[in-house]
Amino acid sequence: MDGIAQARATLDYAHAQLQQLLADISTWCRTEPKPYGVVSEIDFKQRQQVFRFVIFRDPPPDWAHRMRGISNDFRSALNYAIRACADPVTDEVNFPIYRVEREYRRVGKGRRGRDRRSPRERYLTNVPEHIRQVVDAWQPYQRGNDADSHPLAGLADLTNTSKHAQLGTAFVAAHGGNIVLTPLPPAKLLSAALLIPGKCLYDGMEVARVFAIDPPSGKVIIQGDASIEIAFGEPGIPASDVLSIGRDVVKIVEHLDAARRPA
Repeated sequence: MDGIAQARATLDYAHAQLQQLLADISTWCRTEPKPYGVVSEIDFKQRQQVFRFVIFRDPPPDWAHRMRGISNDFRSALNYAIRACADPVTDEVNFPIYRVEREYRRVGKGRRGRDRRSPRERYLTNVPEHIRQVVDAWQPYQRGNDADSHPLAGLADLTNTSKHAQLGTAFVAAHGGNIVLTPLPPAKLLSAALLIPGKCLYDGMEVARVFAIDPPSGKVIIQGDASIEIAFGEPGIPASDVLSIGRDVVKIVEHLDAARRPA
């Protein structure tokens, strides 16, 4: 099977597996009693009201195994596609992923048998320059200081972690979600601190704290539309973000296929 066709077949399978995992996660999170919640307590020493995230049920352990297979399939699809562009192909040819450009292009010193070629030269051996430029354009370092937010950086985190350890699972507050603290009349909220969206949540973690309320005996309730997702690996990549990663991998495979065809 041609490398591009192999990449597409692998992506089709991985996306089907991911869609099923996302459906399972959604069902599990909605099942009553809910696997997580928020409880309120009083910090009597500080005279403040504290809201904490609590976990009642841990995510099923098989989800980590399933995500490992999905992320490795996405990475394999990139490797199949770039190998289809090399002539002849060698065992070294793989799709590189780099957060720092100078590391990507740095030439080794060649001492004690070290390879004098840069990672770009080594991993893209016998790949034409115009196709190498396609690979360059998709590198995480293109985002500068935001390289860690690049989809391929997230893919590398998942696959590199799974080589040496089991992917962990965690709850995470979705990006863009809002948490609202509402004082019950006649109380008035004066100051408070809220959870940063996108941060992994652990059992007992403080998600909000009311510093001052008038009158001091007043009460505050926590509300909002901040959805909770399941994240995988370190630093914790939400499952929905893996869907975006997969879509980008599809785009890369198509760009590589178009670039290798005669004009």
